[in-house]
Amino acid sequence: MVWIPEEIKEEFKEVIPDEIYDRIVTEKETRDVNELKELLEEKNHPIITRWVDVSDNLIRETINFIKEKGGKVEPKEASEALGLNEVQFRRVIDEMKDRGILGGEPGGYLDGLNYRWLRGDVCEWPWS
Repeated sequence: MVWIPEEIKEEFKEVIPDEIYDRIVTEKETRDVNELKELLEEKNHPIITRWVDVSDNLIRETINFIKEKGGKVEPKEASEALGLNEVQFRRVIDEMKDRGILGGEPGGYLDGLNYRWLRGDVCEWPWS
């Protein structure tokens, strides 16, 4: 829960864990999505641990890590090496699949990634 009307937040105060209660934003603080994100960051809401900016640089680092490991990597190992948590790493993989960089069946990375999934034209990218 990241945003809730103040009235409902107060009504459910007894069941919302203390460690998150003050981190939940209400309509009295903002109704703007961009401001909401800023407030969640300011309040250090747990949801921010799931956010990751999937930049071309991060994708390049991920590809290089997969290559360095000979194509077989486990999400936990890759996450740590790339400075991400596992949820963020899976977001990077999903984005790579969406962009057509990685192939394979949806969810296939749960048992590790295989470098053979990388398309041959990935080496032709301007930043490679």
